[in-house]
Amino acid sequence: MNEYKDVTNQEIAIEDLKHHFCSYNARQLERLIGSIYETLYGRMAGMLRPTDVGKLLNPSISAMETNLLLKECGLQEQVDGCVPYGDDKPRKDWKLTDYGKLYGEEFHLGTKRFPNQASCQIRWNETVVELLQLYVDE
Repeated sequence: MNEYKDVTNQEIAIEDLKHHFCSYNARQLERLIGSIYETLYGRMAGMLRPTDVGKLLNPSISAMETNLLLKECGLQEQVDGCVPYGDDKPRKDWKLTDYGKLYGEEFHLGTKRFPNQASCQIRWNETVVELLQLYVDE
């Protein structure tokens, strides 16, 4: 999946796709886009959010505590994200480390608040719960 650094690059990529698929009619494009979303959200559906991971730990912890634990275990790091409209301070996004890629996957999506801006959302495999539980139990 392509990683977009900012909205401008994403818009350029969309224009490239439009040009590439210009021979498609509207119905064909609609089906293509629908299948891309089904694939993406289908993959995400089988994975856990930090909130879910935290609830499966014993004792359970919050999403914020889970993110900090994932960072402490070397699975993710915090990086500057995109700058929201009307704000001069970049958001912080979580990004997988090489080690973290063994347990999770990054999805670059818009959010409800900023639908045109790619935000990195990480989803985790269930195996990360076992790893974190070992760390918590130490």
